[in-house]
Amino acid sequence: MSSCLLDRLPVECLYMIFEYFWAQEIFHSFLNVTQYINQVLENYNGYLINFKSIRKQDFDLLCRSIKPYQIISLTLSDSQDTVGQSQLFLSFFSINQLIHLHALALIDIDRNSISAFSDIHKLPCLVSIEIDGNSQISINLIASQLKRFIVNSCSDDYSNHGMLIPSIQLPRLCYLSLERCSFSRLYSILRLASNLISLHVSIICWSSTEMNHLINNDQEPPFKLIYLYMTMNVRSKFRK
Repeated sequence: MSSCLLDRLPVECLYMIFEYFWAQEIFHSFLNVTQYINQVLENYNGYLINFKSIRKQDFDLLCRSIKPYQIISLTLSDSQDTVGQSQLFLSFFSINQLIHLHALALIDIDRNSISAFSDIHKLPCLVSIEIDGNSQISINLIASQLKRFIVNSCSDDYSNHGMLIPSIQLPRLCYLSLERCSFSRLYSILRLASNLISLHVSIICWSSTEMNHLINNDQEPPFKLIYLYMTMNVRSKFRK
């Protein structure tokens, strides 16, 4: 498609195209094609940003080109190939500027950056969070508005990721993924999340009593799932 044809496309059509791409892909494909397209990029308010394993030059380009209120999805990572990324991102933006953010994923976040995420409950549009199992980020104040919550695996093989979820009503939660959770904690969570439709969980069983309770429980399920993926994680002291 030639530049002149792109200039004839309505803004709404370009926005529909952008919905299928990450922000860095949009800028690589459309930046500086025409002045019209640059104006569209400048005013688009639906950027999906995934900074996991991103090149430094692409990171800098996005941070200098996009305004914080244009971001609706953000993934930050301080893993081996992006060390110090969260601190660098916070040098461009503060978390409370992300007023249209719907989804936030925090991967291997450095402890020095944790305090910067203490106010995520003040983000009015946030409905999806992904964190690590050993994360020190609290979701207590935002749990009731979450639709999607994911807890990824961590180095502590004995942690109960279900304990990261507060014991309050979770009326909007539809998707839940926990790498490790005791059966008793999971059952209490499900009673609080009455609208849950998708569950991905690995259950920790510590004793034969808990195993029997899981197998023989004849109570009416406190949930109506459409999708369920469940595995059993039997601790070594239970293996005979």
